Amino acid sequence: MPPTNANPGAGGARVHGISKSDAASPSRNQTPAQPNPAARSATIILNEATALGICVGTDGNELVMVAPLRVPYETRRALEIGLDKYRKEVIDLILLQAARPGAVS
Repeated sequence: MPPTNANPGAGGARVHGISKSDAASPSRNQTPAQPNPAARSATIILNEATALGICVGTDGNELVMVAPLRVPYETRRALEIGLDKYRKEVIDLILLQAARPGAVS
């Protein structure tokens, strides 16, 4: 049956050019969850410390930072401030890394 004004979809013609199979599922249209900015900052701080040869550890409550003497005081102080600002997130990340099989602490 050819398409008519009364039944524009007749005959398999796609009047609007979109079929049901072309429609995106709701999961494709949702924006991905944004990571926690504080956790991202804590990760950056720990990565920078590691790159400088600085070890950061925890017992679950307190943070300990061991830095080689070749690291300038200003750099150590900036890392201490960052570690203090994101203390909870840094502790969580260290404990999470220690809980992973094969992780080096």
